[in-house]
Amino acid sequence: MDTKRFTPFYIVIFFVSLSSIQFEICLTRIFSLVFSYHFVFLSLSLAMCGLGIGGFLATKKNFNEGNLLIILFLLGFSYPLSILVPLKITSVLSHPLLLALPSMAPFILTGLFLALCYRFFFVQSGFIYFADLLGAGLGSLTMFPVLLLVSPINAIFVFALLVFISILINFKKPSSVLFILLIPLFVILNRNHRLLDIPYKNLPDIRDTKEMVRVIKDTKAVIEKTYWNPSFRTDVIFEPGSPNAKVIYVDGGTPTLMLRFDGNLNSLDWLKKNINYLPFLISEKRELLSIGPGGGLDILLGLLAGFEKIDGIEINGDILKILEEYKEFNGHITDLTSVRFMVKEGRNYLKSVNKSYDLIYLALAQTATSSKTGLPLVESYLHTTEAYQDYLSHLKSKGIIAFICEQSFFLQRTVFNVILALNRTGVAIKESKNNLIIVSNPTPNSAYRYLLILRREPFKPEEAEAILKKIRTVELTPRFLPYIYEEMPVVFNSLDEISGYIKETQVRGQTDISPTTDEKPFFYDLSYVAPRFLYWLCLATLLTALLSLFFMKKRASFKFIPLFSLLGIGFMLIEVSLTQKFLFFLGLPMKAFTILFFSILLGCGIGGFLIEKMKYQIKFLKISIAVLGSTLFILFLSLTQLLSHLLYLNDFSRACVSFVILFPVGIMLGMPFPFLMKKSGEISSRDTGLMCAVNGLMSVFGSSLCMIISKNLGFKYSILAAALIYLTLSILISKLFKE
Repeated sequence: MDTKRFTPFYIVIFFVSLSSIQFEICLTRIFSLVFSYHFVFLSLSLAMCGLGIGGFLATKKNFNEGNLLIILFLLGFSYPLSILVPLKITSVLSHPLLLALPSMAPFILTGLFLALCYRFFFVQSGFIYFADLLGAGLGSLTMFPVLLLVSPINAIFVFALLVFISILINFKKPSSVLFILLIPLFVILNRNHRLLDIPYKNLPDIRDTKEMVRVIKDTKAVIEKTYWNPSFRTDVIFEPGSPNAKVIYVDGGTPTLMLRFDGNLNSLDWLKKNINYLPFLISEKRELLSIGPGGGLDILLGLLAGFEKIDGIEINGDILKILEEYKEFNGHITDLTSVRFMVKEGRNYLKSVNKSYDLIYLALAQTATSSKTGLPLVESYLHTTEAYQDYLSHLKSKGIIAFICEQSFFLQRTVFNVILALNRTGVAIKESKNNLIIVSNPTPNSAYRYLLILRREPFKPEEAEAILKKIRTVELTPRFLPYIYEEMPVVFNSLDEISGYIKETQVRGQTDISPTTDEKPFFYDLSYVAPRFLYWLCLATLLTALLSLFFMKKRASFKFIPLFSLLGIGFMLIEVSLTQKFLFFLGLPMKAFTILFFSILLGCGIGGFLIEKMKYQIKFLKISIAVLGSTLFILFLSLTQLLSHLLYLNDFSRACVSFVILFPVGIMLGMPFPFLMKKSGEISSRDTGLMCAVNGLMSVFGSSLCMIISKNLGFKYSILAAALIYLTLSILISKLFKE
């Protein structure tokens, strides 16, 4: 294919790559509405192995350039089928292996198409890689506006539209026009999901499913209204037996209540017997901060207690939209002059303001974790030792923090986080017990099971006595009250005693209740090791990649297998760990994904373009990889501290800082792949497909390995592992290639 004819073909590669990365994000968003984090991650990882399978298929002898058009048509059809099959044949949703099958088809075809491009046109590998990564980068950048316009379900049909448009541009096939016209028509008709949506009532019985699925399947509850935005799906649920309450689910996870309120606070007196009300009762009544106010229950409690000013920090903007649209139901709480709502991540907000509160309240508050919101490999920063330090630093002299916990294990982990946070502020371990109060709800099966109250100053004996009277007034059970009740394991004399207790709990119940940190923020994961399926996934992808040795056409190509393996592993270690690091810095999850992926992938594309233009490629490549490894080592040592010091910046400045850090890393990341692909093609063009397969499979290996390392050691150690991999890669390239 000559250069002139090949130029429009870059547009096809661009659209294929753009639609592929957006498809990956949308799949995760959709499946996470039904399933828990582990189920989604396993299914998506298996599906993405399709990229490697596509590479294996590209080694078949009878492929030619004309097959590229057929593959593109199949890819265009596979996108709608990937979502139609599981949503219409619901038995597919009963197991992650079954779920992965229809989702795998677009990845297989994408992998096959790109591998064939490298096979047929390996001389232009740098330019192919540039078009590929530019498409992926802009796909990441445009994901946010796309999901503002359409839901993830409808977006998948848009990806098919892009493929058919690229067919029309490059191949001038009029048959694609029909699909270009039909797909937008379907998306318009399905705008309110009357044609295609998640069939909650008809879903099969699944062990690891979301709470909203169980509620809709097992009760008469119905979805009254649904809201989509780039980060969340929010459902308002009506239960016929509860006409005075609406239940709001965000991504099908833990519910929040919106109560009927007519403006008369006397009608809410029954809430004073609720466990949620106790911190409002005992704190001073000036300023309240509610992190994750949800349907407004926290706001009503603040009004009932008589707080003068109430700030509600909500990460999901559609929650505020619901409160506005249901004004007549909730008593116009968003219009009250004493109440102020802001759309921000809670801790991110605290880092950006210099303000103190009498009460900071977190009731089942969860930031945008993947297990709750469907964004892959992302954990919460609301419940770490460092987070509790931030809360303490924003309290008035006698201010308190209130945590509501669902389970005793989460309560104990919160206790340890609190003790360590107090210790870092100068409170001795053995004295920290005087700053804590714990009560429990005698009502069985209540989500609001335990309440932990933390005060900046220690409680005095007379204060504890007065609080005990109030606890008895609201008919709660004291579990720990300094000087009076000390049932809970709160009293420790040293860090060694805490460590010993944690180890005993691990041995006794195989449960990890150790404190969480910003490096290991897995608050809702009680397992003391990484999930077993991650190890099996690593083993399966590794063994499958090794199969490439039996398909190799030229013995001289063997040396490329470890190189492409290291590239796949190293890239994913960087991508996943930096995603976690920049999530807290940038705040909103989809915004963090957009900036991170765009910066790195755009840099990768430009890196591929630059290496194609270099005269002394090997020398330049060795230097750039060595610099990359050194840069990653510096990030391992200093990134956390650097980002922490820059949290005072506004959103735009943070985005610019992120781009400045990530874009050069992306440029260096993007240079090895097209160079090695070109060298591999010079030995055997058919073996380039195997290199794509190995790289794709080892990328899945890398993402699983990152989670294993991060769970056991912390996310920054994944960056260190990536640094070692790229330094090793630099040495291998120096040994294997000469200018």
